[in-house]
Amino acid sequence: MNEFKSPIGVVGCYLENVGEFLQEFEENNVTTDGKVDKITIAAALTLMQESLNKYKESKLECEGKEVVIDFGDGPIATLLEGLFKSLGFEL
Repeated sequence: MNEFKSPIGVVGCYLENVGEFLQEFEENNVTTDGKVDKITIAAALTLMQESLNKYKESKLECEGKEVVIDFGDGPIATLLEGLFKSLGFEL
């Protein structure tokens, strides 16, 4: 039997996960220079990967759904998938 989750409970679940994620990322990857936060290109790529990971984790935790990246078919889809993988993304 599926457990009922109210919309407010689902939103709360996502907000908690996003808050934790951003705090952890900033503590480990952001340099502050006055009113400017700086991140390296490596940290930006890490942010993209960790965002995807957190989205997948939150979707499973908050709604019980798995996320699968579908690039589709064809040469452009194959090229894009290869590009992301060459940059170190775990899809």
